[in-house]
Amino acid sequence: MRKNISAGDFEAFVAIANHLNFRTAAEALNISASALSRRLQKLENALDTQLLIRTTREVRLTAAGTQVYLQSREVLADMAEMLEATGKGARYQPGVTVACTNSHAQTLMPRAVAQFSRVLADTPVRVISASATEVLDAVRRGDADFGLSDLGAQESSLEFVPAFRESVLAALPLGHRLAGRAEVRWAELRNDRYVSVWRGAPIRTLLDFELARARMKISIFYEVGNQHTALGFVASGLGVTAATELIAGSFSGRLLTARLVAPEIVCQRALIRRNGKVMRPSAQMLWDILLSTESRAPAPLRPDGKT
Repeated sequence: MRKNISAGDFEAFVAIANHLNFRTAAEALNISASALSRRLQKLENALDTQLLIRTTREVRLTAAGTQVYLQSREVLADMAEMLEATGKGARYQPGVTVACTNSHAQTLMPRAVAQFSRVLADTPVRVISASATEVLDAVRRGDADFGLSDLGAQESSLEFVPAFRESVLAALPLGHRLAGRAEVRWAELRNDRYVSVWRGAPIRTLLDFELARARMKISIFYEVGNQHTALGFVASGLGVTAATELIAGSFSGRLLTARLVAPEIVCQRALIRRNGKVMRPSAQMLWDILLSTESRAPAPLRPDGKT
C-alpha cells in the first residue's frame, strides 16, 4: 500500500527541481534541509521511482523526475486557482512566470506587469531574463508559463503568436551632424564610428542579413555585448548605432534617434508557449496584456521633440 502523500510533498519536489539545490529550496519553503529531504523521500517511496540524482557536485532530475516535475507544476497551479477562487489561496500562490530577452525585461515588462498588478495585485510575477535561445528552452521545459522573444520558425513543441513589431532606429550622439533629421539613411552613417553588438546576437544577425540583402556595408569600429551598452557608447559621443525602438526609447534625452531607412528594418516579436498548453487565468491575463498595444513603451522622441 502506498503511503499518503500531500501537496506539500509535491511542493517540496518542485522547489528542489526549480533550484537544483537542497539548501536554497529549503530556504524558499522556510523549512529545514532535513525536512525537505524527508518529503522528497516520502514522495519517491509513494511513487516507487527515483526523481532526483544527488551527488556531491550536482542535483539533477531523472527522466521520471522530469515528467513528475512538469505534472506537479500543473497540479499545484490548478490547486492555486481553486483555492484562490474560494478565498483560501494564501499558501499556494504560484504566480506567473515569463521568460523574455534581457532588453524586454528592462523596457517592456515593467509597464506590462504594472498594468497586470492593477487587476491582480496579490499575484506574484517572476521574470526570467535570458538570451533568445534560453527563453525558448525555459518555455520548452515548463520553467515559464510563456515567453517573449523574436518570432521564430514554427516547431512542433512550441506555438509562436506574433505580438508586435519594433522598428530599428538610428541612434546618434547629441549634436551630431544629422541632428534634427526625422529620417536617416544607412549610407549616411558610413563615415561614422559604428557601435555594433557581437556577432550571434539576434539583432546583429538580423541587421547583417538585411544589410547584405540590400548590398549595404557598415564598417564596425566598436563591438559590445548588448544594445544597452552600444547606446551607452553613443550617449558618450563615441559613435553611432542602430537599435530597436523600445531600447532606444529608454535613452531618451541622452541621445537622438531617427527613422533608419534604405533599408528599413523591422523586428517581429512573438509570445511563445508550449503547443496545446492551456494557461491559468492569471498567466492568460498577462499574455493578453503583452499582446495589446497598451503595454508598449512610449515611442522615443525624435530630434524635433515629437513622438
